Amino acid sequence: MMKNWKLSVKITNVIAIVMAVCLVGMFFVSNRNMSQTMTKMAENTLFTSIDIKTQIIEEYIGNAETVLSTFSKSGELRDFVKNPSDPALKAKAQTYNEEFYSAIPDWEGIYLDTWDSTVITHSNPAVPGMVMREGDGLKALQDSITSAGDGVRNLGIVQSPASGELVISMYKAIKENDEPIGFVGGATLAAGLKDLLDASVAEGFENATYSLVNLETDSYIFDSDESLIFTPIDNTTNPQFAEVLNTIKNSSEENGKMEYTDGEGEEYLLVYKVLPDRGWAMIIKDTTKEVYADVVAGRRALLVVCIIVFFIITGLSYFAIKVETKPIGDIVSSIQKLGRLDLSEDRTVAKYAGFQSEVGHIASAVNDLTGNLSSIINTLGSCSDSLSNSTDIMNDTFQELRSNIENNAATTEELSASITNTNDAIDKMSEEMNKMGDMIDHIADEVNAGSDVSVKLIEKSDEMSAKTDEKLTNSLKKIDETKANIQEAMDALSALSKINEMAAQILDITSQTNLLSLNASIEAARAGEMGRGFAVVADEIGKLADDSTQTAVQIQNICEESDKSIERVGACFKDIIEFMETDIAGHFQEFSDMAKSYGESVKSIQEAIGSIEATSNNFVESMQMIKLQVQQVSEASENNEQGVEYIIEKNSETTETADRIVKVAEENSGNAQEINDIIDKFNC
Repeated sequence: MMKNWKLSVKITNVIAIVMAVCLVGMFFVSNRNMSQTMTKMAENTLFTSIDIKTQIIEEYIGNAETVLSTFSKSGELRDFVKNPSDPALKAKAQTYNEEFYSAIPDWEGIYLDTWDSTVITHSNPAVPGMVMREGDGLKALQDSITSAGDGVRNLGIVQSPASGELVISMYKAIKENDEPIGFVGGATLAAGLKDLLDASVAEGFENATYSLVNLETDSYIFDSDESLIFTPIDNTTNPQFAEVLNTIKNSSEENGKMEYTDGEGEEYLLVYKVLPDRGWAMIIKDTTKEVYADVVAGRRALLVVCIIVFFIITGLSYFAIKVETKPIGDIVSSIQKLGRLDLSEDRTVAKYAGFQSEVGHIASAVNDLTGNLSSIINTLGSCSDSLSNSTDIMNDTFQELRSNIENNAATTEELSASITNTNDAIDKMSEEMNKMGDMIDHIADEVNAGSDVSVKLIEKSDEMSAKTDEKLTNSLKKIDETKANIQEAMDALSALSKINEMAAQILDITSQTNLLSLNASIEAARAGEMGRGFAVVADEIGKLADDSTQTAVQIQNICEESDKSIERVGACFKDIIEFMETDIAGHFQEFSDMAKSYGESVKSIQEAIGSIEATSNNFVESMQMIKLQVQQVSEASENNEQGVEYIIEKNSETTETADRIVKVAEENSGNAQEINDIIDKFNC
């Protein structure tokens, strides 16, 4: 089906296919790169969010530790812990404690203990005097505080035994000469930290949840679902998340990402960051649908853009190709006119002739071909007219020849009759020799009549000989003229070889065009992506050059067939000339010789009649002489009879030759008509 498509449609379809392949390739490459980039951006956003949350935790706890350190450095507290039995110092320390507590929001309480964990000041005045730890519990607490050195010992987020609230429990030793003499403790409410964590939501991840887990106890510290706070993480309650927690604990990296599916089959992307100093891990998770929502939207937008670009470029390509191939369509129409043998001037193609492009060269070649064919047709027309005229002349000559033959036949019949009469007279003369005397007068009359007839025969013979020579001369002249005209026609027909030369030039041009197309394709390949479009144009130029090559080869084939036809016409013309030079001229020459022979024979008859007349005059003197003359007359009569038969035979041959001339003339007329028919096909 594609072979019936127009060139513009074929090229547009090729461009559309190439464009579709390129856009599909570009879509997959761009989609992959875009997906990777957007996925990385989404993951980076989650990592940024988890960094912000861990920073909030560190800052919140750091601020709380700073508050406790500041509280521990109070001189009132230090003096009182050294002398816990001094009432004045106790009052000052308790007042400082209460005032300090009132200045720090979101704290459950802050206090001062002796090293044996007896509360001596507290933000709640009712608490002093209470013992916090004893025995092994006290020893563990003291070791824990001592392990922090000069820093704050942070026990992390715990549930307050007094209020049940989540608090960050912290302790710091008060030393004298590097020996602990007491410690301060306090608990800041974790609700403020949770509010800060809840408020730090990454844009585009509003449905993301977070969990702050204790890696040492495998339990939730914080979670977006408050019901999970301080619940254990194990294979019984949440096996999928327990596996995630084990992976984080076994990993050597402090932060990372992973994907997992919960018990309901929902897929999640999870990022985590370990706080190794505290034994915690911050985990943020979100469904892959939300994480990669921008990726999916970007993929759809890219697909829509590619489709729009495909239709826009295809439409523009079709329009551009339609405009650029319009000259080719005009040239094809002109070539189709040549195929219909229409040699009328085509102004549509003429306007492209002279251009330096391939279209201009083809248009020029088509114009030249049309002009050359018109010239050939005109030459053939002239040759046909000349051939028709020659045929008419030959017909006229034949009519004259036929008339002469008829006249000659009549004369021959008269001569035959005279010979017959002479033979009868001789027979009678032989039978009635005794009556010869009486017939002398009659014989004299017959002799006189024979003399008159012989004179006429001589005149007719001379006239026929003169006309025969004249017709022979005219025929030879006409043959020479016909030969010259045919030679001119053949020379004019040989101009068709120029078309073959032009087709060779077109092939040479298309060969160079193919070479240029190949070089352009190589350069386009070197240019990479920037030369892709140029490579398509170079391929199309190469295809156009291939089409031009096929057209030129077809023109050469037509020229070869024309050359063969010209050779056959030339051979026919050559046979005609040879026939006219050999058969027709030869027969005319034979007829001329025959006419001369007739004249000589008639002269012989006249001489014989003269002899008869002389013999008649001398008959009286010698009968023997009369007998002798009668014998001579008898012999002459026999010779005349043979001559008449010969003349009749030659007349028949001359008639046959004339018929052949007529046949040749008819054949020439038919050839001229065929040439005219060819010319009419071009002129119709």
